[in-house]
Amino acid sequence: MELGLKPIRVIRLCLTRLKSTSKGLSRRGSAVEITVTLITGRTAEQGVGKEIGKLSERYQRSVNYIILNPGDAERIGVGEGEAVEVSTLHGSTRVWCKLSEDIEAGMAFIPLGPWA
Repeated sequence: MELGLKPIRVIRLCLTRLKSTSKGLSRRGSAVEITVTLITGRTAEQGVGKEIGKLSERYQRSVNYIILNPGDAERIGVGEGEAVEVSTLHGSTRVWCKLSEDIEAGMAFIPLGPWA
C-alpha cells in the first residue's frame, strides 16, 4: 500500500561558529562538518508571531534558530545561544543555536520559514 509519504532527506550541514564584532557577526575558527537529518516544521510560538506579523521581532525570533542535540553541538564546538552559519549545497544562512535533549543525536530542527 502506497502512503504517498516522501522520504526524509539526509542533508550535510556545515556549521561554522560565529562571533560578534563591531561590524556584526564574523566567522570564528574553521568550519566543522557533521551529517545530520534536517527536519523542519511549524511551532506554536511561530504561529503566535505570525499572527502579529512576519516582520515582527517576535516572529523573527521564533524561526531564526536551529535545535541540536547537546552531544552534536559539543562535537562542533557550539553552545546555547551562539550564532552559527548553516550551509548546504543549496545555500547558507545564519541562525542561533538552541540545545535540547529532546532531539536525537544526528538530527537538527529549524522552524519552517525564511531560514529553512
